[in-house]
Amino acid sequence: FSPNADGVKDEQVVKLILGLKEGSKGWRLDVRHAQAGVVRSFSSLESIPAQVVWDGRREGGALAPEGSYQAVLEVEYLKGNLPSATTTAFLLDVTPPRIVQSLSPAEFSPDEDGVNDTLTISTSTEDLSSIDRWSMRIIDPQAAVFASWSGSGAPTPRLTWDGLSATGTRARNGSTFRLQ
Repeated sequence: FSPNADGVKDEQVVKLILGLKEGSKGWRLDVRHAQAGVVRSFSSLESIPAQVVWDGRREGGALAPEGSYQAVLEVEYLKGNLPSATTTAFLLDVTPPRIVQSLSPAEFSPDEDGVNDTLTISTSTEDLSSIDRWSMRIIDPQAAVFASWSGSGAPTPRLTWDGLSATGTRARNGSTFRLQ
């Protein structure tokens, strides 16, 4: 999840599912970073809620470190039992992906003369989390989208553009187009 206030995956919901709620004396849920240990705790002597929502912040309100986390629930029962359960690991990641792109050739002329008629767009990405979706657009000199590609998962590492728009219009030689 990415608690960066963009409205997308800003919170981590931990569902608390118990086989026995009766006879509990209290509960505690610790959110543990793989290296930093417990960064946030939730607890009560009252009934156990159906879920706890974590906003990615430490006890004092500062953003918790990026990385792998697990939530550990302990329930104390009146008879002295103290069972615990641990979630599967989840990631806190607020750093945008690092994207490196290169174009080859640096200048191309899609004029069907057999020389530099296509442009190869090479893309590599680095991110703590997996990439859900991507898009690339070729913007014409009038700032309109001339061609575009998109997909789910990591971007295609290598695209070839023949200079044509989605409607079949050929890019004019000598014009400057931008890649977004």
